[in-house]
Amino acid sequence: IIHLDLYRLRGPEELEALALRDMLAESRLWLIEWPDRGAGALPSPDLTVGLHVEGNGRLARLQSRTATGNQWLGALFGSPEA
Repeated sequence: IIHLDLYRLRGPEELEALALRDMLAESRLWLIEWPDRGAGALPSPDLTVGLHVEGNGRLARLQSRTATGNQWLGALFGSPEA
C-alpha cells in the first residue's frame, strides 16, 4: 500500500520529483489524497472514496470506476457500490 497526500503540490509536474513512475509499473494499492493536484500525471482510479461530514459523524461514499474497483467493492460489501 502506498499513501500519497498531494495537498502541497502546486501541479502534476511536481509528481516527477517524487520518483513514483517506477512504482506505477508494479501492482500496488495507491491511496491518494487530493488527486486533482496530480491530474493528467496519475493513472485513472479504480475506486474513488468521498468523505463528508454528516451531523456528528462522517459519511464515506465508495464508487467503482473499473472492473477492479467492482471486485474490491464486491469483496467488501457484496455489491459494486456502497
